[in-house]
Formats: sequence, C-alpha cells, structure tokens
Amino acid sequence: MSFSYENGRCEVTDDCLQCPLSRCRADNERWYRALLENGRHAYAVSLWESGLTLRQVAGTLGYAAEGYVYRAINRIKSADYSPQDIEASARIYVERGGVVYPTPATDEETPAPTPTRFCLDCGADISDRHGNSKRCPACAIIVHAHQRQLRNERLQKGKE
Repeated sequence: MSFSYENGRCEVTDDCLQCPLSRCRADNERWYRALLENGRHAYAVSLWESGLTLRQVAGTLGYAAEGYVYRAINRIKSADYSPQDIEASARIYVERGGVVYPTPATDEETPAPTPTRFCLDCGADISDRHGNSKRCPACAIIVHAHQRQLRNERLQKGKE
C-alpha cells in the first residue's frame, strides 16, 4: 500500500511527514482555524511553561490582567490539542507577527500603579480599597472610635 503526500501546501511545514500537528490542516480546516485563533493563548502557555509568571505573560502579550492569562492557559489546556499542536500554534502566531510586546516584562519593569483615590484624613493611597471607602484602615478605626464616643455621650446626655 502506498500513500502520496502533496508537500508544501501549508505554512506549518514544507514536509507533511515532518508536520508537528496531530491532524492535517487540509483534512480538518475548522480544527486548524480554531487552533490558529487560539495562537495567542497557545503562546501564553508556552511563555508560562518556560518559567514566566502570570504577570510577566500578561505584560508580554498585552493582557489586561493576570486572570485573563490564567483563563487562556486553562482554555488551551482543556481543549483537544496535543502539546505539539500548542507549540506549533504559538510558533505560527509569532511568525505572523502577532506578539504585541516582543520582550517579556519582568516584575521590576512593571510600573507601580498610579494612585487614584486618597484618604480624606491622612492622604494615603486607598486605590486598592473596594466600595465607597474614603479613609485608609487606620483612619477609619480612629473615626469610628470617635463617632462611637460621640454617640455614647449623646446617649448619656439623653438619659439624664
């Protein structure tokens, strides 16, 4: 039994017998298109597996947050792709110029966020506090203690 292969018909490899993909792109075009669409995620997996942190991968690929990287890695890992498919997809993504930021960012290079909210009393940065917080934790304790003292004094005056 002999097989004939039409070599040089895709961007993955010039030789079909040396192709790293688990399936032929010509046999399953939908699967191949999905693999290429996930190229950025596949590249995130390869960066993460090479030892970069989620923050560094997010900085390198322009993801808004580390959570996006985590979900992208999980999405690729749970899909029906072999490790060779993921590697080939990442390579094609890079070859096509899809990398947003070419050099990996390190934790030292990541700029500190600019404060957007400040404590009313001491001026400390409270950008990381949720909700309608207007004071840092230390000032909030002082203010609440003072308010409690005033309330207790009013109650005492009302009983007399």
